[in-house]
Amino acid sequence: VECVVGSMAKSGKRKSAHSAVPMWLRLAIGAAVLLVLVSISAYGLLRDPDEPQQPRVYTYEVQASFHHDSEAFTQGLFWDGDSLMESVGMYGSSDIREVELDSGAVLRQQGLQQREFAEGIVKYRNRYYMLLWKVGDGIVFDEKFNRVGSFQTGLKDGWGLTTDGSSMIITDSGSQLFFFDLPPDSNEGGEWTMQRTVQVHDEGTPVEMLNELEVVSGEVWANVFGMDCIARISPTSGRVIGWIPFDGLRERAMKEAVGRPKNRMDVFNGIAVKGRQIHVTGKYWPRLFEVSIAAAPDVAAFSLDVVRERCLPK
Repeated sequence: VECVVGSMAKSGKRKSAHSAVPMWLRLAIGAAVLLVLVSISAYGLLRDPDEPQQPRVYTYEVQASFHHDSEAFTQGLFWDGDSLMESVGMYGSSDIREVELDSGAVLRQQGLQQREFAEGIVKYRNRYYMLLWKVGDGIVFDEKFNRVGSFQTGLKDGWGLTTDGSSMIITDSGSQLFFFDLPPDSNEGGEWTMQRTVQVHDEGTPVEMLNELEVVSGEVWANVFGMDCIARISPTSGRVIGWIPFDGLRERAMKEAVGRPKNRMDVFNGIAVKGRQIHVTGKYWPRLFEVSIAAAPDVAAFSLDVVRERCLPK
């Protein structure tokens, strides 16, 4: 806008035309253009050409079912080589643990302080990094689960945590993915440096309550708190490029429970991927499942509108 109007001022004959455009109007037009550009960037409307026009819908099939500690308020879940790692929340019972897949037995664990509520967890190099709920801080553990330091993100909350190998990726209950620089080798803590943020959305509708995270083949997969769904997210644009509803899995976990669980099953939460194996569970769930994912059939039950109703947080 400034360039066009400014070129008119170079000619004396056009000076009157330039003067006829009030400064406040020129500033308002410029601000409007800037706002449009920011909105386009924030909502990923300049999407990767490989991304689908709309989110694709997927379905799941259970391949195997395993025992899971029904007293574990699952916050984070991931594979560290052949070891299944889990972070468990709640004040007074939070911990980091290694779990045997076949039996669900806890092989080793390290508890947190009474005032600490564990959240997402990930390993980078030879350190485990665990977020804490309601604060922007986290704990650093070595491979023997010794507590060796703490880190600060500058956020007001911490939910999901994962890494794509070039960034640490965090959620804080909102609709943003926060990308931070990787910590140095043998890191004992300190302040993390934010690289960028990405607004997660389904065709412009912000998707909040992003919980446990996992990077899968270049996508970020996220549990949506309170919904039995996983969102498949483009880390570049923030667009939801796929939805995986897990209808019926909660009921199956209840049916397969051995004995009577001490706690009532809570929300679907926990994604761990190793090669082609995908494992999912939930907070206080008595079962952990290996599942396969495939494109959903073209039927009304899996239409995008129906799936959005089931997966978008209310």
